Amino acid sequence: MPHDTQTPTSAPPSSDQIAVLRALCDLSWDPLICFPFAPIVRETGLEVARVRAAARHLRALGLAEYHRGIFSADGEVAGSYP
Repeated sequence: MPHDTQTPTSAPPSSDQIAVLRALCDLSWDPLICFPFAPIVRETGLEVARVRAAARHLRALGLAEYHRGIFSADGEVAGSYP
């Protein structure tokens, strides 16, 4: 019997999710590049909370990955390197 509720995989993407995915594609052609939220916020014009929520949903769909890291105020990778 079919369910009436939508799961994350069956719901259509929101405009925020589409904007974040497009921003990720526009920011780099390399799928191994990680970005802090700041460039995505600038690219989309969305508030950081909305970018974060959209990125989490994209991760749940398998369309993006989330990695922790330390970035400087300029968006450069900071901290120690392996």
